[in-house]
Amino acid sequence: MKFGLGVGLGLALTIPAASAWAQQPAPSATPPSAAEPAAAPPATDPALAAEPGAPGTVSLDAEPAPEPAPHPRPTAGPPPPPPVSTEAPPEPVVPFAQDTLAGQFQLGIAGLFTVPFGELSRGVDAFSQTDVGYGPSVDLGIGIARHVVVGAYGELALHSAASACTDCSSTGIAAGAFIRYHLVQGLRFDPWISYGLGYRGLDRTSSNQGDASYAGLEWLRLQFGGDWYAFRQLGIGPFVELGAASFLSVPNGKTAGGVTWRFQAGLRLTVDLPGR
Repeated sequence: MKFGLGVGLGLALTIPAASAWAQQPAPSATPPSAAEPAAAPPATDPALAAEPGAPGTVSLDAEPAPEPAPHPRPTAGPPPPPPVSTEAPPEPVVPFAQDTLAGQFQLGIAGLFTVPFGELSRGVDAFSQTDVGYGPSVDLGIGIARHVVVGAYGELALHSAASACTDCSSTGIAAGAFIRYHLVQGLRFDPWISYGLGYRGLDRTSSNQGDASYAGLEWLRLQFGGDWYAFRQLGIGPFVELGAASFLSVPNGKTAGGVTWRFQAGLRLTVDLPGR
């Protein structure tokens, strides 16, 4: 009887105590003592342990980088106007015309008309001893530059009787050197100007007054002319001439001095070799 009462009382006390114990919170983990070594952290991948965003690393927690925005597509429109230059355009370079003179040979044959005036010697008028004349002239030159020809000339003129000497006839001769300048290149018409000097003589014959000879220096032979080339080797054109000479050798009884002048004009035929 006592045994049964005691067992029943013990169960009654034990069940409330168990309920109270179940309602209490679980005791917290006791921190390790200072003497005990701390537990080592778990091993991790070095790549994962690196700082987030470092080059060459992969972060599992990093958010994916946003995709770059596409470049805006240019809209079609009119092209911009070209820049305006304020500099003056360069002048066009005009090449020289073909050189048709240097190294060329030119032979000129002319027919001339001459009018003398002035003095043959001191106090002797040219028209008292001779009159107008006609004759041929010839010149030969070579081009030494694109505008320049040098050469030699010869001339013969037959003069008619003078007013003061009706039975007189005279023959004039001349020879010398010249330089001729041609003004243009590459045209069919070739204008030129020439200067020459040399020897000039005049022989007069008369049955009443006897013969007389004059000789001296021709210091002026200025010509102006032009040649029109119908063919590559052949040109023709007019010329005019103003000449002056001083006769140093005069007939006996005459005094040297004075200047004899002449005006000449004619038509000249030019042969150009090898051709222009």
